Amino acid sequence: MDLTSLYNHIKDKPVFIRKRLQEAQDNMESLRQGDLGWGETDLDGEEWNPDSSLDPSQPARIHYESYQDMAQMLFGPDPIIPVGLRPSMEIQNPSYDVNDPKFRQWEKVWVQSTEREKLLSCINNSNRHSPITQIVCIGLGIPQGEGEDEDDPEVEKRNYVQHLAVRDMAQELARLQNTDVRVFAQDPQYNEDDKTLLEKLSITIVNDPEAFLKIDESTFVVAICTSFPVRQVVADLFLERGTKGPAGIWGHFDPGSDDPASERVDTMMSNFVGIWTIGEGDEFWNYFGDSRFSWKRRDG
Repeated sequence: MDLTSLYNHIKDKPVFIRKRLQEAQDNMESLRQGDLGWGETDLDGEEWNPDSSLDPSQPARIHYESYQDMAQMLFGPDPIIPVGLRPSMEIQNPSYDVNDPKFRQWEKVWVQSTEREKLLSCINNSNRHSPITQIVCIGLGIPQGEGEDEDDPEVEKRNYVQHLAVRDMAQELARLQNTDVRVFAQDPQYNEDDKTLLEKLSITIVNDPEAFLKIDESTFVVAICTSFPVRQVVADLFLERGTKGPAGIWGHFDPGSDDPASERVDTMMSNFVGIWTIGEGDEFWNYFGDSRFSWKRRDG
């Protein structure tokens, strides 16, 4: 889709700026406290009342409009809210036993896998531009039941393996750098059991949009198979900072995905070198979908 009209409208300024994300974070907290007396800022900086269907007693989520969606809405009658609150239609993750033997079995399979060997090879043979101090994960999914796939062991295994992969990334980077590497994960469906389970992997759960707000030049971003425009948000945050991006990205590469590209994403990714691309039919696809593991270039 041609985004020229949108870029002209916003005068080439970033849309997903920290102020907008922080506003959504503050509004979510107000909603949890039963307060609906706040507003949401549209694309042009005007304030609008919140979605009338929001109910403080019901779950809500932060919605991110992609550049493509905003371009389609540009000449329509409704305000364009790039980052706003919406009622959550997602099935809430039920409680489960964090000591279920399946988690140990899945970890055993992962530790012995060629996928893990490949991941560690990507880290050991990289030409990293700067040290990694943290890994920020967005939308890795939950390890016990998920929407229409609830109780699908293959989906659960995939989601848990992605978290195991991130744990191993952090441990290997810490070993190579002789320093701690913290891991933060954000997914709207995480519950208290997920928090307990992931703490065992040294992964700290944070609420949306806190993970985005943590990202800086020493961050490795992991956003495998997400369902919203993660790369567009990250690209704008760094455009606002006047820098070229995080230290590394593991995420979508398919332009038709739910995490679509844009000229700004392409510009940001031109500073990266992809060293591991996974596509359908690849032996690693069941775990990591259509994704690419990339480091920022030394001159990026």
